[in-house]
Amino acid sequence: MAAPSAWANLSPEEVSKIARRVPCEWDRAHMDMAFVCRSWRAGLAASPPLPPPLPRLLLPSDDFTRVSCILSSCSIHQGYHDPDGLRYLGSCDGGYLFLAMEQTRRHRLMGLLQAGGGRIHLLPDEVCPRYDPSVQHVHNMVILAATLSSAPDVPGCLAAGIVTYQRDVGGPRQRRCAFWCIGDRVAYDSMPPYITEPVEDVVYRDDGFFHFLTDEEHILASAPTFFQDGDEPLRGCWTLRRCVPRDTSHDGFVRARYLLESRGELLMIVRLAPDPDSPTSGFKVFSRTGPLALEDDGSGGMVGHPYVWRELDALGGRMLFVGRGCSRSYEVAQYPGFRAGIYFLDDRSFYDDQIMFCGVDERQYPCSDTGKWTQGPLPNVERFFPEEGPSNHSSPVWFLQDVAKQRCWKDLLPELVAEVSNHLHCPVDQYRMSRVCPEWQKALLLPRRPHLPFHPVRFRGETGVARFIGAYDGGWMFVASKRTTEHRLINVTNGYGSISLPDRMSLHLGETEAMIIRAATLSSPPVVRGCVAGAIVTPPHPRSTLGPAYITFWRVGSRLASGSHEVVEGVEDVIYHQNAFHFLTKQKNLLICSPEFEEGTPVDQLRVEVKELRFQLLVDEENEWPCIEDFYVAGRYLVESRGELLMVVRTRPGSGATRVPTSSFRVFQMMKVQITEPGRADYCWNELLALDGRMLFVGRRCSRSFEAIDFPGSQEGVYFHDDQFGWTFMIWGYAYMMGQMYHCRDNGVCSVLPNAIRPLLPAGHSNTSSPIWCLH
Repeated sequence: MAAPSAWANLSPEEVSKIARRVPCEWDRAHMDMAFVCRSWRAGLAASPPLPPPLPRLLLPSDDFTRVSCILSSCSIHQGYHDPDGLRYLGSCDGGYLFLAMEQTRRHRLMGLLQAGGGRIHLLPDEVCPRYDPSVQHVHNMVILAATLSSAPDVPGCLAAGIVTYQRDVGGPRQRRCAFWCIGDRVAYDSMPPYITEPVEDVVYRDDGFFHFLTDEEHILASAPTFFQDGDEPLRGCWTLRRCVPRDTSHDGFVRARYLLESRGELLMIVRLAPDPDSPTSGFKVFSRTGPLALEDDGSGGMVGHPYVWRELDALGGRMLFVGRGCSRSYEVAQYPGFRAGIYFLDDRSFYDDQIMFCGVDERQYPCSDTGKWTQGPLPNVERFFPEEGPSNHSSPVWFLQDVAKQRCWKDLLPELVAEVSNHLHCPVDQYRMSRVCPEWQKALLLPRRPHLPFHPVRFRGETGVARFIGAYDGGWMFVASKRTTEHRLINVTNGYGSISLPDRMSLHLGETEAMIIRAATLSSPPVVRGCVAGAIVTPPHPRSTLGPAYITFWRVGSRLASGSHEVVEGVEDVIYHQNAFHFLTKQKNLLICSPEFEEGTPVDQLRVEVKELRFQLLVDEENEWPCIEDFYVAGRYLVESRGELLMVVRTRPGSGATRVPTSSFRVFQMMKVQITEPGRADYCWNELLALDGRMLFVGRRCSRSFEAIDFPGSQEGVYFHDDQFGWTFMIWGYAYMMGQMYHCRDNGVCSVLPNAIRPLLPAGHSNTSSPIWCLH
C-alpha cells in the first residue's frame, strides 16, 4: 500500500500560509476543491480570513473585454463580448460598474457580483444647471466619472459625477460637478459661479463630503441634500479649500491627477510623462496638510491658501490603484510577495471630449499605457500589455470587488450604534454618522431622542437676506423676505418649502391696514387642516422704533389677519398652551385667547374669546422687580415644561441700555392661589430655586424645554440668544442705509443658582435679523 502523500499532512496553519501566497480568488478556488485533497479543504475552512481581493482590470478591445487579475500576474481568467457602443465610466465597491450603453447616453449602474445580482440602476442623461428645476434649462450631458456615498441599494444613496455638457448654445463643452439620487432621471449642477476650473477627479470621504480635485490642484467639497418637495430639490454647501501652489518646474508633462483616501489622509497622485505623446514615466504622491493660519493683507482682510500639498518620500508599504472616481489603497503587508507601488490604466481619453461622438470606425480609445510604477532606479515602470491596440468603444477600467468584509465597525449592535448617536446632539454630525455604512444607517432609523434647537443659516429672500420672526417644531420658521413685508412660513429641513402669510390686518368697517409681524406661533403643524396662527403685530412706523402692538390671528393660507382692534400695552411673548394662545404682558399677566373660524365666513368675522388672568405680586417681587438703578428687566419669555407654564425673566445691569450684556435669569412657575383675598388675583408666579435637570431654550415665540438627562454631556441651564435690539427696534429705511446693525453677541447659557453665564456662540452683528432658534 502506497504511503500517504506528505502534502496531505500539512497543518491548517501551513495551508493558510500557502493560501496567502495565492491571493487570486480564481487560483484559490482550485486549492479548495478536490483537485488537491480532502485535508486541504479542511485546513482552508479552519484558516483565518484572507485579505480582500485587489481590483481587476477590464481590458476592452473592439468587441471583447478580457478580465485581467493583478493577483495572478495579470493572467486573463475570463472574458465576454460587449454590447455595441458600450463605454466604461468607472466602478464602485461591491462589483458595480458605471456604464454608458450608447457612448454618450443611456447611463447605467450595473452590479455583477452576488451583492448586485445583475441589478441595473438607471442613471440620468440630463443635467439641470444651477439647481434650476425649470425644464427649459435641462441639457444633455455625458458622464465621465462617478462615485457613490454608499451602496446603491441603501436609501438615501447619493451619486456625484464629473460630467461634460454645453452650458451655452454653440459654446464649448465644460467638465463640471453634478449630483443625483439613485433612480433620478436628471442630475443637478450646483457648482458656484465663481469656480471655473475644470475638475479632474472625485472621491467620497467618511466625513460626509464629496471632494473634487480641480486642475489647479484645489479641493471643492460639498455635502448635498436632496428634498422631495419645495422649489429647490437640491441644496448643497460648497467649500473651496485652496492649496498653496507647488513647484511644478520638475514635473514635466502632467498626464493626470487623482484623489485617494489612504489611512485617513487625502492624497493627490500626479501622473507624469516626458511629453503629451509619450507614455507614463513616473508618479508623485502628495498628502494634504492644513488648514493653515491666514495672513492679514493690511486692510483688515485675511488672505492666503489654507492647505498645502506635501510630497511623500515613500509610499510606506501601500499599493495604490488609481482611476477617476475609483482609486483605492491597500496594505502590502496583507499580500505576501507584493511590493509597494502605483497601479495605473490608460485613461487618456478623459481629456478628449470629442471621441465619444465619433463613429465606430473613427473611435480610437488608447489602451496600451497600463501598468505598475515602483519607486527606485530606472526602469521603474512595468507595462502589463504594451502591445495592446486601441478599442473602438471604451478605455480600460478597474473592477472593484466587495471589500466590506474588512470593515468591523459595521458589525456593532444596532442598539450600540443608536446609543453612540445619542451623544451627538448636532443633526449634521448625526447625518454624517448615518453615512458610514448601510448597517449604521438602518440602526439610526430606530426611535431617537428629540433634537436640540440650533441657529439656522441665513435665508435669502427675493431682495436680500430675510428677517427671522419666529419658529415652530418641524423646521418651520417665520420670516419676512423684505424685512417688513412678504411674510412667509418656510421649512429649512425639506428644501425651503414655503407658505405665504398675511401682510395686512382687518379693521372696523372692512378697512385693512399694513402690519409687521413681530412674533408668531401656531396651534398645530401648518400642514394640518384647521391650523391657526397667533401673532403680535405692529403697524409700520416712520422711524425704526416699533409702534404699538396688536394681537392678531389667521388661518394658515389666509392673506388677511384679524384680531384685537385695540392696542395691547406691553405684550412680551406668545405661546400655544392647553388649546389656547397665551400672551404675556409687561405687567406679567396673561391674555388667553381661543380664536374660532367658521368655514366660508370672512376672516374679519373671526370670533375670539379673550380671558385675562391677573397675577399677584410676590412679597420679594414688590421690592426687587421694579426697574431701579441696580438692574433692568430685559425680557420675559413663556415656556411649557413638564405640562406646566413657566415665565423666564431676563435681566441686565443698569437702566435698559441694549449693549449691556445679560447678567442673570429667574424662572417662575404659574400657580393658582388656593386662598384669595377680595380684590386679589387668583394666580401667582412662584419662583423656582432650581431647574431640576431642565434645559430651557428661550426666545420670543420659540421657547422650548428639554431634559438634560436625554442629552449626555449637556448641562441644565437657560440657553439664550441676543433678541433685545430686534424686539424693540427694526432696521429698515434710513437706519439700514446708515449701516445700523442688529446685535448678535449676547448669547450663552446661564445656570440659575448661582447665576453664572458661559458664552456659546461668537459675538457678531447682522444688518438683517436678530438670531433665533430653529426647532426640529
